[in-house]
Parts: sequence; C-alpha cells; structure tokens
Amino acid sequence: MFINNIIKSKIYCLKHARSYATKTKPSSSTFKYIAGGVFLGAGATLLYTNFSKESSFSTSNKSTIKVSELPKRVYGSEKMLEKAIEELKTKINPNNITQHPDTILSHADNGCNPIKPLESQKPQYVLYAESTEDVSEILKIMHKYKIPTIPYGGGTSLEQHFFTTRENSVVLDTSRMNKILQINEVDLDASVQCGVTWNQLNETLAELPISATGGSCLMFGCDCGLNANISGMIATNASGIGAQKHGSMVQNVISITAVLADGTIVKTKQRPRKSSAGYNLTGLFSGSEGTLGIVTECTVKLTVVNPIETVCVVQFDDLYKAVGAVSKFAQRGLVLDAIEMLDSNMMKAVNFSSQVNQTFEIKPTLFMKLSGINNLVVDEMVKEVKQISEEQECNLFKFAKDKAEEKELFAARKNALWIMLDYGYDLFGDDVKLWITDAAVPLSKAPEYLKRANEIVDNAGLTSVTVAHLGAGNFHIDIYYQPEQLAVCEKVVKDMCKLSIELEGTITGEHGIGLGKKELLPLELGEPAIDLMRNIKLSMDPHAILNPDKVIKIDNEENFNGTWSGKY
Repeated sequence: MFINNIIKSKIYCLKHARSYATKTKPSSSTFKYIAGGVFLGAGATLLYTNFSKESSFSTSNKSTIKVSELPKRVYGSEKMLEKAIEELKTKINPNNITQHPDTILSHADNGCNPIKPLESQKPQYVLYAESTEDVSEILKIMHKYKIPTIPYGGGTSLEQHFFTTRENSVVLDTSRMNKILQINEVDLDASVQCGVTWNQLNETLAELPISATGGSCLMFGCDCGLNANISGMIATNASGIGAQKHGSMVQNVISITAVLADGTIVKTKQRPRKSSAGYNLTGLFSGSEGTLGIVTECTVKLTVVNPIETVCVVQFDDLYKAVGAVSKFAQRGLVLDAIEMLDSNMMKAVNFSSQVNQTFEIKPTLFMKLSGINNLVVDEMVKEVKQISEEQECNLFKFAKDKAEEKELFAARKNALWIMLDYGYDLFGDDVKLWITDAAVPLSKAPEYLKRANEIVDNAGLTSVTVAHLGAGNFHIDIYYQPEQLAVCEKVVKDMCKLSIELEGTITGEHGIGLGKKELLPLELGEPAIDLMRNIKLSMDPHAILNPDKVIKIDNEENFNGTWSGKY
C-alpha cells in the first residue's frame, strides 16, 4: 500500500507539473499533495538507488553470479594491514600476533603439496586464536580493513588450502583451541573445539569405559589421520578408512559453531540427532574449505566400539574380482568396519618395507576390518566374507586369530603412506616427489577407472602405487615423479580427473578442491552450480576475505594463475 501511494503521488506530480510550466496556480491542497509526493517519491528513489548499488555487486537480480560479472577485487593495502594489526592488539593477546620467520614459513607450506609457495605467497602475520571470541574479534577487524584471512588448523591438507594468494594476507591459526568440551555417553556425541585432533579425541574416548554401553569404549568413526584437526576434516568433508561404514564428515557432524567473515558467531543446530529446523547450515559449512566461515566448535557423533574385532586379508588375480567381492559384500548386507585395497605396485612396496613383518604375493589385496557384539556374530561375518571371496576366485584368505595378528595384518594399510615414501626414495632417489590423487567413482566403474588411469600413468613414463577406500569407491593413485617431470605429472593428474568425471565420478573424494583442482570443478559440476556457489560465497563474505581464491574464482581479473603450475 505504501509503495502504491508513492507511485500515485509521483504520477500526480508529473500530471500537474505542467501547471507550473504554464504558471497556472494550483490550489493549496494540491500543492501540499504535490510536495508530499515529491518528498516521498524522492525518498523512494533514494531508497531504490541505494538498494541497487548494494545489490548490483552480488546478485544483479539473479540467483547466480558469473565471474565475468564481477569487478576487480581490491583488498586492504599494507598500511591498512598495519592499522588492522594495531587495532587487533587491543582486542586479543598481543603475544598471539607474530611475524617470526619460522612461523611464517611453517604456515605457508606443509611440504605435502606438489607446488611450493613463492615468497609473495607467504602471509605477513600469523594470528593465534584461543577462543571463538578471539576468532570473532580478529574477523571483525580484518573484515573492516578488507584483509585476506586464511584459516589454518593442523596443516595436513593436500590441495594448497592455506596458500596465501593475495598480498597483505594473514593466517588465522586455531590449533590452540584444542579442548574437548563435553562427552555425552548416553547420547553418543562429543562437543569439541576446532583444534582437537582425531587422535586426541579417540585416545580420550579409549580411556573412558562407558557404563551405558556395558563397558565398551566409544570412538569417533571418521579416520582421516592422527593429526588431522576436526575443523579441517569438516572443511574438506573428509572421511578416510572406514568411509563405507561411517561415511564422510557431513554424516558425522551434528552441530557447528562458526564465525562469519564479519565476526558474526552462528550455531547451526542444537544437539539432537534429528532436526528439520531451518536450512541445513551444518551441511553448508561441511566441505566449504574455510571460504564461508571458520568453524570454532562442533558436536560430532560417536560410535560404540564393538568388543570383538578381527582383520581379514584377501588377494585376487585382478581388480575386477576384488571389486566384485566388495560389491557382493554390500549386496548381501554385510557392514564391515573397513574395506581397503592396495594394488600390485603397492604390494611391491609393502614387501620392500621393514614396517611389515609378512611377505605377500604381488596381487591386488583387500585389507578388511570386521567387528561385532560377540564371537558368534564375528565368526558368521568371517564365514560370509570368505564365501563371497571364494566365489570371486580369491587366491588368499587370511584372518587374524588374536590382537597381535590383527595389528600385524593391518600394518600394511595403516602404514601405507610411510611405506610408499620409503619405497620411492629407495627406487628413485632422494629427489623423488609423490603426487597424491583423490578421485572417486561409483563402484561399478572402479575397474575401468583403475585400468585406464594406470594406462595414463604408464604412457607418461611414470610409476604409481594405489591405496583405495574401495568400499567407498575412493582411489589414491599416488604418482612418483622427479622435479623436472612436474609438468608431465600435472597433465597426468588432470587427465585422470577428467576420466573420473567421464565415469560419473568426482575429482575429489575427501581431500577437497583448494587451489589445485579449482579449474576442473566446473567440468564436474557445470558452470551454473559454480555460479550459485559464488553467489553464496559473496552473500556470506562480501569482501571475499576468507581463504580467497580457493574452490571457486572470486575475481574476473585474478592477479595469479590459480592452477597447479605455481605461476602465481
């Protein structure tokens, strides 16, 4: 009604404007009506103009934003950064602000990325937060001065997630926020700060026999590595060993406390396992790689550790038979704790290693964990797994009889990273590098993916070893290369990524996009999905200060080439 009256007033003004032009004197009431209409109309025009200015940057009346529609992004200058730091010293402990060269270097690269940061890619400051309130104060100020801010947790990511891509950047380190806040044994969940590691949480749980579960311990199911921070696991939606049973992080997180780019603190949900209250903000932050907000606390689901466990090792002549067995496990309703596969090349590395006491045939090998509430359940599971494996013509079926043998049999998988590194140094020399890939495909496409991906590697004259979370169809085909072969290896990895997309898969099962795979993401999801993500990003972070240039482009005139080439 208000807007209609404004429109009518403006029409009336226009209608009677000629009276002034011809010096026809309007009535007093008419003049008041015209004056009021002009006032209201001007107000509406100003309101509309300001709204348009605010809106044109982000939406342009559309649901998506193409990168070509964005202006060149301008961040705070070196002078603005120094003003921000001086202001920040009054809000957090000044001792948590550092420019120490060793600290700067350790926050610029973790040694696990194929590309090393240039000098210009190193942060100017590292800021340590000790609470959600610290994170909020830091982001309020960085938002005010438009300072690029890169979140840093455990530093174990593999896709250049914490490379600084813009000048005058800071790194916000949350690793000191490492308190376990609450363990709810009845509800089977735990609330933790973002710097708690997978290992820390599970070691704490292992020391607490829970009366509600009859004396069994609890565990956090997603096994992404000992030193992985919970917040980093959320940021990349990681999974790891046991993915086919526990899923990825998004299935294991109940609630998140996050700080947005302007310092606003939000909590996504309460603590029940089931809720339909509002948008799924918990899912939105999972896999966002620190580009939408910084996770500071979360509540995660816990699982009861079954009292009886065992490990099975099964070998096959080829990958097709191994995949066939895994498919039948699922089709017959068997829920195993872990289904991992090492290919023939990786088994060569295992036999070479001093970390494994057994010698295996050089064949595709499944390493599986099974557990149950009693021996009868586990014995039946072993019997069923063996029957299916024999139907698929396995060459070896072995299961552990005690705890010591369990540990020994699974050592080849548990120590796979260190085994492949030792093998590479011995085979190719101390200068050899290892590129870890992360594709995932539907299980029915797995044999074709592995066959064709290995052909791509072989045709390039490179060597690879494969470790797979086969139950989830996630493959780490890890490629050895010399420094001078970097460009060759880069092309191989890109071709493998394109192959995974062709086979209805993804370029990343758990490591995320970061900088490394940003250029390939539109091939998998399509430009409209990327443009929608860009709109979400800029709605939540209008200055694009949070981990800029990761996942999607935020600038049509990027001042660096965000690819694997390293020419930033």
